[in-house]
Amino acid sequence: MKVKIFVVDLVSIKNNNDMYVILKKTRNIKHTFLVNDDEGIPMEFEKVEEADRFAEIFRRNSVNGSEYTVKKLG
Repeated sequence: MKVKIFVVDLVSIKNNNDMYVILKKTRNIKHTFLVNDDEGIPMEFEKVEEADRFAEIFRRNSVNGSEYTVKKLG
């Protein structure tokens, strides 16, 4: 699966109380990135467990020590 990463302002994402996204923070870069799917659409998860599972996969595959965290929208 290819993943594109873009800079995002979470305020601009629609308010949905039951959705979660994955944020990426890279060393030496002041911005936090939102992880998107291969079509450039933010990856959204209905269950925190599913988002945590994907974030853990990203953490394990990170070669530069990036931090992946799950954020609840809303």
